[in-house]
Parts: sequence; C-alpha cells; structure tokens
Amino acid sequence: MNKTLGLILSILFIFEIFLFGIPLTTQAALPSIPEGHGIAIYLPQTNGVAYIFNVSNINVSANNNLQNLITYFGTYFTPVIVFKNSTVTQTIQFTIPSENFTSIYYAEGAKVLIFLVGVVGSSVSNYSLPVSITYLEQFTGNLGVVVNEYGTAQTTLTQIGIDHLYVYGTTNTLSEEYNNIYMDLLNPSNAKPNYFYEYVYGQVTQSFTVATLTIPAQTTNQLLVFAPFSFVPPNFIPTPEATGFFNPLQINGNLGPALQSIASTEAYIWGRALINTSIVDPFVSTGYDNLTFQLNYSTPGPLQINLAQLAQIAALPDFPSKFTYLSYQFASGYWSFLGFISDDNLSITINGVSVKAPVSGTFTIPDPEKYNATLLAILPLSTATSMGLTNGSKLEYFSNLTIYYLYNNQIQHTMLVNPNAPPSSPSNYTLPVYVYSAPAGSTISITGYFNGTKYTVNIVVGSSPTLVPYVATTSLVATAYEGIKATVSGFYTTSPIMSTPPTQIAISGQTQFQAQAQFTSSQATATVTLLTNATLQFNNVKLPGFSFSGIVVTPEYPIINGTIAMQYMSTAQYFMTNGEYELAILGSELPMAISQYMGLQNFVISEPQYLSEPFSLTLTVPTVPATETGTGPLFVAFSTIPQYTYITLVDFGLWSNETSVVVTAYSTRGGITTVNHGYFYATIIPPQIMTTPITPQSFECYNAPDVMLYDPDAILVPGNPSGSFTYAIAALNYTDSIISNSAIIFYGSTVYNVSGTFGNYTYNKLTVISSNTFSYTEETIVSTLTAYQLTLNGNTISVIGPNGETSAIQLAYYADNNPTVNMYFEQSLFVNNNMDIELAYIAGLNVSYANMLLSPQNQVGYEEITPTGANYVITNYITFKILASNAPNLYPVNSNTFLTVAPNASFVGASDIYKYISTDYAVFHYFASSKQYKVETSVTVPNITATLYFSSTVTPLYSSIALLYLNESYYGANLPAYLAIGTGGWQQWNAPLYQLLGISATPLLLSKMMYVNVTLPSGVTYTIALTTKNLTTLFVSLNAQQLQYCNGTYEYQISIPGLENILHLTLQQLNNSILTVSMYDYVTHETLVASTKLVALKELQLVAAQPGQLFYFLTFKASGVSLTASTPWFIAQNMYIEPLLNFTDYQFAHTNPTSLLHLMVTNITVYHNGQVAMIYYNATSGRTIAKNVYGQVVLNASGNLIPQIAETAAGSGIFTGTLSFAVLPNNTLTTLTFNKINVFTNGTLAITLSNGTNVPLGPAGLFVLPFVTINGTTIGYDANVSVTVTDSVSTVTVSTYIIPANITPIRLAPVPTIPPISHAPLSTYYYTSPVVITPTSPVINIYATSILPYPYEFFILAVVREGVNASVTSPVVYYSYQAVVAKPALGSSAVPYILVAVQMQGILSLPPGSYTVTMYAVPFAVGPAISEYPVNLVFTNVTVEK
Repeated sequence: MNKTLGLILSILFIFEIFLFGIPLTTQAALPSIPEGHGIAIYLPQTNGVAYIFNVSNINVSANNNLQNLITYFGTYFTPVIVFKNSTVTQTIQFTIPSENFTSIYYAEGAKVLIFLVGVVGSSVSNYSLPVSITYLEQFTGNLGVVVNEYGTAQTTLTQIGIDHLYVYGTTNTLSEEYNNIYMDLLNPSNAKPNYFYEYVYGQVTQSFTVATLTIPAQTTNQLLVFAPFSFVPPNFIPTPEATGFFNPLQINGNLGPALQSIASTEAYIWGRALINTSIVDPFVSTGYDNLTFQLNYSTPGPLQINLAQLAQIAALPDFPSKFTYLSYQFASGYWSFLGFISDDNLSITINGVSVKAPVSGTFTIPDPEKYNATLLAILPLSTATSMGLTNGSKLEYFSNLTIYYLYNNQIQHTMLVNPNAPPSSPSNYTLPVYVYSAPAGSTISITGYFNGTKYTVNIVVGSSPTLVPYVATTSLVATAYEGIKATVSGFYTTSPIMSTPPTQIAISGQTQFQAQAQFTSSQATATVTLLTNATLQFNNVKLPGFSFSGIVVTPEYPIINGTIAMQYMSTAQYFMTNGEYELAILGSELPMAISQYMGLQNFVISEPQYLSEPFSLTLTVPTVPATETGTGPLFVAFSTIPQYTYITLVDFGLWSNETSVVVTAYSTRGGITTVNHGYFYATIIPPQIMTTPITPQSFECYNAPDVMLYDPDAILVPGNPSGSFTYAIAALNYTDSIISNSAIIFYGSTVYNVSGTFGNYTYNKLTVISSNTFSYTEETIVSTLTAYQLTLNGNTISVIGPNGETSAIQLAYYADNNPTVNMYFEQSLFVNNNMDIELAYIAGLNVSYANMLLSPQNQVGYEEITPTGANYVITNYITFKILASNAPNLYPVNSNTFLTVAPNASFVGASDIYKYISTDYAVFHYFASSKQYKVETSVTVPNITATLYFSSTVTPLYSSIALLYLNESYYGANLPAYLAIGTGGWQQWNAPLYQLLGISATPLLLSKMMYVNVTLPSGVTYTIALTTKNLTTLFVSLNAQQLQYCNGTYEYQISIPGLENILHLTLQQLNNSILTVSMYDYVTHETLVASTKLVALKELQLVAAQPGQLFYFLTFKASGVSLTASTPWFIAQNMYIEPLLNFTDYQFAHTNPTSLLHLMVTNITVYHNGQVAMIYYNATSGRTIAKNVYGQVVLNASGNLIPQIAETAAGSGIFTGTLSFAVLPNNTLTTLTFNKINVFTNGTLAITLSNGTNVPLGPAGLFVLPFVTINGTTIGYDANVSVTVTDSVSTVTVSTYIIPANITPIRLAPVPTIPPISHAPLSTYYYTSPVVITPTSPVINIYATSILPYPYEFFILAVVREGVNASVTSPVVYYSYQAVVAKPALGSSAVPYILVAVQMQGILSLPPGSYTVTMYAVPFAVGPAISEYPVNLVFTNVTVEK
C-alpha cells in the first residue's frame, strides 16, 4: 500500500448487501472527509464508483463559483483503474471530456461534489446510467438538494461509463486504446481462465483554487471493485486484502446503541449472529452456488485451558501400590474410569472375595507380546445399587484406545480389540467399562502379572468422587466450516453465514511435554509430564521391553465436561541401538467425542487422521547408569460436539473480546477460493436492565412505566422449522506445519495471524484450480418436522426432531438461512433422555413482587423471553383499581406486559422485581465472577402527598356552599368518576367506564371522612356525626365528582344553610368560626385535614359619591318695555355629568367570586325645598313605580327597571354605577320668584330606566337652578338625591346631589383672532393694539362663538373708562349693548363663529382722547356675564377722534 492510500485508513465505508437477490438497504453517514479532499465509494448495484469531494468552505452561490468549481474539477480530476491478470498489470488514467461536465454534481446539504463512473460489466459502456439520489444516500447519508452546474435540482444522477472518458493524454477511449482490457471489463465471465483484478481510485493531477478553497493534488482511497471470486466491501480497512463483515441488525438499530454506533466503522459481531456476505463471482450463472465458508478463530496470546482426568490407563507397575479413588460422573453422564494393562486376566478382590476381572480389550505387539486391559469404574455401592448394577456390569464404552510402538525402526500403532466382539466387526475397537463398587473406605485389590512379574494395586473406595485437574497453556486456533446454498444474481453471490456455526469445529494448539529417565543396564524408569501438570510414571521398563501409561482428559467446564476428550496413551519402549541405550516415548494425541453404543455412552475418535501423528521423543545415553531429559511437541486438539460448539469456543477463550475471525469462501461449482478474506471481531456485551424514571405519574390512570432490557448477545430465538436448511460437516485436515501462501493465511497487524489448510491443497492467488479438491455434502431435510414436548422445571417446551425421534441432537447441524428473521437453532444442553434444550430456555426473566400487605415478598413467575432485538421493553402496570383482593396478584398479560394488582392498602410501596439472566453463554461465562450476566431492577409505586383543601381559607357566610376538594392523583380515572359518601363517612370510589387492559374497574372503599367540626370564636367545638339523617342536609350531593379526566381531584359541596340548620346557629353566631374536615386515605395512609374560616365579610357601604351636573342656558324673556325690564330665562339643556356612586360589598362579592355581580337600586328620590319626585321598586308586588313632582304616578311596570350598579371586576367587591338622568324638551315655562324677582325656566328632568325609557319627574328648575346674582339677588340651588341600594341581604340608603353646571358658553376674541383665544385667561384678556373710533367708523369689531350651540339672543356689553389701560375702579363714562343672535345656533357647524360690530357711536360724544373699553357677554341687560376665557375682553388703547 502506498503512503497516499495509507492516509485513507480512517475513511470507512458501508455497502449494500444482497439477501436472496433482494437488496437490503441501509442508511449510512458520509465518512469524515477533510475540506478539499475526496474519497471513492463502491456502488454494487450500478457496478460503479462514486467520487465524493468535500468543498464545504466554498460559497458556491457567489458569482460563478459553482460553474468555475465544476469546470476546474472536471479539468484536473482523473479516474484511474488498475487492471491485473496473470500476465499483465496495467494502470490506466482517464480524463473527463468537457461535454460530460454536466454529470458533475453539487450536493447543497452535504456541500460535496459528486461524479459517478461505471467501472465493470455493462456499466463500462453505458453512457448515461441513471442513479437515484436515494440509492446514493445509502452510502453517504443525507445529501440535501443536488444540483448540476447550472444550479438545477436533480432527482437522479447520471453515471458515465468509463469507456466514455478519454485515456489520459489522448482523445481515445478505453476500447480504442486497450480493447482487450475493455472486453474483459465489459464481459468478465468471458475472461476465464485469464482471471483479472480491477482496482479503482481517483487523482487530482494539479491543485486548483476556487474562491478561498484550494483542491490539492491528491489520490483517493483504492477500491477492489472486481476480482474473480472475492468478498466485496464494506471496507472497514480500505484495502483489497480484507473485508469486514457486519450483521444487518446492527445497522437497523435492533442491537442498540453499543453496536449500532460502530456498525459502519468496525467489524464487530456478537455470538451466534447471522452475517450477510456478498461475493463477486462472474463465473457462476444465475441461480445457486454451493459455498463452503472457512472460519478461523484466534486470539493474540496463549490461553489457559482447564482439563480434568476422564481416565487413567497404565500397566500395573505404573500405578501406585495404594491410592484412594472414586469415579466422577461428568455433565454428559459419562463416568471416569481406570484402565489396568497386564499379561493375563486380572484378579479383583473385594472384601476378601476374589473374582477374575473381565477383559475390556487386548492388543499385541510383534515378537509377539500380548496384553490385556480391564477398564473399571469405581462407583459408590449405593449408586450402583440404585442404578441396578452389580459388580462386573457394563457401565459405558471407550473406543479407539491406541498404542504406539517402534517396529523395524518405524512407528506403528494398534488399537485395543474387544475380545467379545465378532471378528472384523466395526465394534472391535469398542471397549466396555465395567462397574465395581464397595462401601466407602473399602479396599478393592487388583492383582496380575506384567512382563512376568506379579503386581497388586490396592484402591481405597473414596467417600467423594476423584476429579484430577490439569492445565494446558497454549495458543489455540479453531477452524469451522459452514456449507451454504447461496443465491447468485448477476455477478453477485449472496449468502448469510453464522458467526459460530453449530457444526463440528476443530480446535488445536501446540504445547510440549517433558520426559526424564534413569537408565540402568537392565531397566529404565521415566517420568513424563504432559500439558502443564499431568504426570505419567513408567516404572522399571525392562531392556528390551515395554510399559504403558496414559490419560484421557476432558475440558473441566460445567456443560462440556465429559462430551469431548483428548486421549494421550503413551508407550515407553527400552532398547539398544548401535551400542547406545534408548528409551522411546510414543503416544497418541487423539481428539475424542461422546456418542452412543448399545444404549450406553461411548467415547470415539472424532478425527481419525490424528492416528498418523503421535507425539514422540527418544532419550539416548551411551553408557549406564545415566539420567537423561528431553522435551517434545504436544498438540491439544478437540473436535467439538456440534450442539456445544459455541459453548466450547467460549470455554476455551476462543470467543471473547480478543477474538478475531478470518473468513474464506470456497465455491464447489467454481472450484476456487476467494482471493481476499473476510474478517470480524467478537464482542461480548453484558446485559442491562433499566426503567423509565419512576414518578407518581407513572401509575396514574392508564400509565405504566417501562422496564427495558438490553442484551445484544442474546437476541436470537430458536429456529423456525419451516425455513430452508443446509449443513456441511467438512473433513478437517490437521497438520503441524504452516502452509505458506495458503488461502486462509491473513497478513496484517489488526487481525491476528492464523494458519492451517483449506481443502487439502496449497492455493496461490491467480492460480486456476481445475479440479474440485474440496468435498461438500448437502443433505435434504424431511419436509415435515415433528414436534414433541419436554417438561423442564415445570415448563413445557417444544423440541423439534427431524424425524420425530426422541433425541433432537441432529438439529444442531442445521442453520436457518433466513437472515431477515435471524433465527436458528441455538447451542443446546443435554438434559433427560439426551434431548437437547436451547439455552434460551435455561435463563430468562424472573418477576416477583414485594412490599405488599399480607405478602411481604412472593415469587410469582418465570418468563421465558426471546426478543428479536437487543432492546426488549416490558410495560409494567401496577394498580389497585381492578380485581379487588386482599392479596396481591400478578398477571403476565403477554411476554412484554405485566399487570400487578395490589390491595389498595398496600398499593403505595408495591414493587415488581425484575431479575434478568442473559441467555448468552459467553455473557454468562465472562461475567460470572462480576455477576454482570444477571441484572435486576424494581418498579416501585412511590408515595404521593394527597391534599384536602377548601377553595378558600375564608368562606363567606353569604355563600350557599363551601367547596371542599380532595386531590389524590392515584384515584384518577376517566370520566365519570366519583367518591360516594356513605354513613360513617365511608367513601366508595367508582369509575364505571374505566378499564385497564380490558378489565373493568371494581368499586372500592378508598377513604373515610373522619369528622366535620365547627369551632366557634369562643372556643366551643361542634362535631357533626355523619349519619343517614344529616348527610343530605350537610352535602349538596353525596357523590364527589372528579373534575377533569384522570386528574384525581374530587369536589365536595358543603351546604352553608345546611350547616346552620344542623347546628341550629345563625349566621352571626357562625361568623369567624372554623370549619374543619378530616379524611383518611387508605392508599397513601395519610390523615388529611382541611379548614376554612366562616366569615361575614365587610357588608354593603358607600365609599364615594360624585354629584351630577345639569347644564343650563341663561337668556331672557323680552318684556317689550326695555332690556332691563326683561325676565331672566333658565333653559335646562342636558345632564352634563350623571351622579356617580362607589360602593364596597366584599361579603356579597365572595358569594360568587368568579362572576360580575350587581347591586340592586330600589329607590331614587329627587327633592328640593318640598319639591319631591321618586322612582322605586316594590319587592312585594314586583313592580317599578315612579311619581313626579306633582305626586302623579307616571310609571307602574313589572320588574325592577331601575339600572343596577355593577361590580368592577369579578370578586373585587367594588361596585360603581351612575344614576341615569336626562333632560326632556319642554316649551312650557315655569315661573319662579326670588325676592320679588321672577325668572322663567323650562326643560323636564327625567330618569332613564334600564330599558332606555325616560320617565319625567317634573320641571328641572324646581329641583336645581344655576347660581347667579340678578339685581343684587342671588338665585340658584342644588337638587338632593336619595338612593336606596341592596345586595339582597344588606340595604343602605345614601345621598348625593345634582348641581347646576356652568352657564357661560360664550367666547370672545378681537379681530382677527378666531375664538376661542388659545391659552386665554379665565377672567380678562388685554388687547393692547391701538383702536381708533371716528365718526366714519364708530365700531369695534370682535368675533364671538359658543362652546355649545347657543340659539338665543345675547348682548355684548361695552363699558368705557377714560385713559389708556384704565383701572376697573375708574369711573364708567359710557356703556352700550350690542345685540347678537345667530341662527340656527352660534357654535353650531352652520355658524361656528360670528363677526360682531360693536356700535360705539355714543362714545363720539366724549372728548377726543384715549379710552379703555371692556366688553363681555350678558343674556340680558343687567344680567350676569355669560362669557369666559375671557370673561372680559379689554381694549386698553382706544382713541376717539372727531
């Protein structure tokens, strides 16, 4: 790999995997690309490559940046392919013709450039293959809007075939320059046997700058896009040498965040997963291909294996003369045993009784030497009796016991033969193991001859089984084969494989043995140490002669012990060669596995090829006596039982967080092996159990918290028998040598090196394999699988056998090829009758509850859960509202819904305890010490603080009810829901429409009203006993209703009148007393208390009164004699301001604080100096009556028609209103006399009813008249108004007035100023400019207006004083009246103002000189001034000329 490619190692890819010809799409995120740099991504569906360049810091919308960027890129970017076959390697660089720049795109969201090139198959020649943006986003993530160089949005992109680019430096295409290569790329299947490889990358040949971004000269990552038979990406390590696998469930999120986060970056696979593979294979036609996958498991360092002695077999002299022993029964049911080798039949003595021992097997060594072997299991007497076995009964079998020896200087071997088996029978080598038993402490003596010498071995029957432990430290590797009938579509062969297939897997590792021997001239003695601590003793081996000693070891792990074993049967052979003394140590190293024979268990060789490979060592000394030591290689090898494969890998440390697996595929139809390797790493993740945050809201109404299980290692479920099954049991080829360049060797630093052979041949890349050198077996399963039942721990489980047989062991050979459901038969465990049970049923979810009344803690159930994803959510309901009971009950509604019904008294604090044990064996194994394989959580109902409260701390006694509320959220239900109050204060909860999981609510007694007390201010307390007689008096309703859906707030209405009635107390006596209610909640066990003060609040009272104002005009009634003899005339115009009354009535307001209330006005009386008029409401008759000033009834109508006084805001207790009066026109004059001065008045005072009708009360002037002084006589008075107001409880009568309003509407101004004068003073305005009066112009011009339309005649009075700005105290030398009248009215829109020429002819009679003239308006001669702002208009500088 060159340096540039090395820079791309951090750029990771995702590809599309085909499942049975159907693409499984995944959504990826765009790899991190530095600004200005690019990557290449392979697109399997289009046989193309997407070149992606990060241009995020260019503002492409500015100026012509987008077009410039695409032009520069198209000019300097060159796709590159490397074509390689057995004879040629050709690197071909291309340029993009300018007419194809339109196929360079910009993604606005991701801010990247995109260029697509077809590189193999028909895509090579396809000029414009459309590629959907949706498909591309499977590899890049969201691109946003994608546009061409003109900014036009695209829905599909065009992939340009590489033959439509120019070979670099020319204008020729690939087909024109390299036609042979072009044809191979175009039709790969025609290239056989001239196999080729195609690598693709991209180059920017020259850096260029657009805006602020420089695209440097660079090379993208290299992709292997085509090879004759190879794994295709995702390239977690972007090199053609290896391809990382992943499981689609990892992408779609079913494995949770721990694995999903690395789904597109690292090839981590959990145990027993189905992995989808995609292999490019152009030489197999569409349909199916038989593939065999080889998986090699390894770890980076030595592993320690725990082993135990399954058998010790030795010549008589090689046993201790006395030792204690009792056979051990392994998990498989097999018993450990001892094997004694002798010249003759052994004699066995038990408690003084001697019998001939049965012979298990015999063997002969040339010259000839014949030996017998007796295999004995020493059982407790009670055990043998219970099994119906007597001494000498057959207990089990052991086959293929092998003896190695030297003959004619060659290593030979023989197997022990069963003397009782028929000649040439397959069972010749099956040796029976016999039972001998005696009470503990007894001695069993074994006597016999070996090499002519008699020996006795005394065995003391132990009180406990003898288990001899051994340890082996070695670097182990494992090899598995998996046969799959794979789908072929186009160039692609697709197949799922299992990470740990339940097939026979070979496990091997190399260690060493040591030997030390003492030589004499007649015999030798040797000690041989196998593994780490297994010692074999050879005593007194004669020269020449033999001795035999060996052990059979089995893994010392809970499930697999006694299922597989390793036979180390060794021979010590003493002889002389060329005058030297030699001791040869020869031994078998045979993998063995348990099986059955004649209804009993039997151990047989699982890998016969090991017979040709014994361990051996020869110690040589030239003279004796002497001692010599030596070491030799020793193999540890096991061949797994298929149903225990996964367990064995875990136990041996070959499936751990340090495991790497290298995968190679072999096509039996193509006869070839993949040119590259797949790989993945093992991962083991402990389970987690979590709950959503537990709050009281979690248990209210229909709510339930969730319990979440996370266990990605254990997501798979037992297989589906309707699926398609195939299996392959490949013959494994073991060797002690590493074959260089073999197909399975992987060179690299991130995947650990493994070695071995594949298919019995040495394979070199680019070498054609003409013959099918690997055997593949496909078997068809029966069409109908019969199920039978098995009971395990009280649970009935369906176990499926291929032919309905009583043993389902063979199911472990089958793998379900349906990765969409991800099911298969899990690793299993032998139970009764040798039937296997999936581990999914060994562990699961235990649910119990705690902290409940009458039942402190109970185990209530075991739930077998088989989630289809790593995240499993259980909904946990805990309630008391249904299925009322005095004891708790738990109901598993289904596998992920639990319902616990607790008694209401123990609902708070009730707990459901969830204990989950992972179903994955690796999790159990690696987290056994930390206990992380099992997790626990609880769901506990928390307490709440229920509240009992009155709507207010103060309850007005004028209110009809006191509102009491109970807030108990655990009482929540859908509407209607109520608490029914009964005798004694018991309250029954009922929600007739409430259902939980289809179960209706049960009426329950949940609370009790303990007492209702009233404490008077004096301290005297009255307690009301709740009886049938007074409940309906005290409570408005006996059903306290829930106010809102599921909020648990219930409303009680306590009757205030009822309270007075029961206690026989008046409102005044109850004032300032305390009403207290106590209630006991049987759910929270709280005693709740609520209190309110019964108060008669401040009653109705007047706060303020603002008098009304009635506006008058003052004019005159001409007498016809003179102006001074005219009669003043007061004309009532309108109610300028109505009388305003402000009241407070807090007691009344609190009777209904949420509504605007009104005070009722029942009487309004207007009077002055004996003149009285009134309107009033007669509550008895229900009628409104009005009498005018003359005592006449002018109104008698139904209802109260007098306007009411409204509250300013709800609950404020402040009431404000006006008395509505009006002035009605009246042309009849009324004469009034004041100190012999008569005045006229007209206009009728009326009161306005609530319906808008005006009721006349009489002439306004009889009640109110403006205050003026006429001829020294003061005229005027106010009207008194008396008002009676009530709130239906309290009544007050208050007084106010109607006063006359201002009668000075006239405004004057000197010409040319238009009145009114801005900012004029109230009294006097001085005009200082000179004014000249001459005989020809004897006038002073002024303007006049009125602030109200004034239709009457009035006068401008001009008063003359001598001198400039004469003082008002100066004598008057002249005065005159100037009449003014404007029609229809002065100040109206028709006559807004008028020019008045005040005639001053009389002033000409005065001497010429300077004068001061004061003008003001009067209604009549000697009348009061009716002008203001100013009252007086003073001309200070008037000159009279003659």
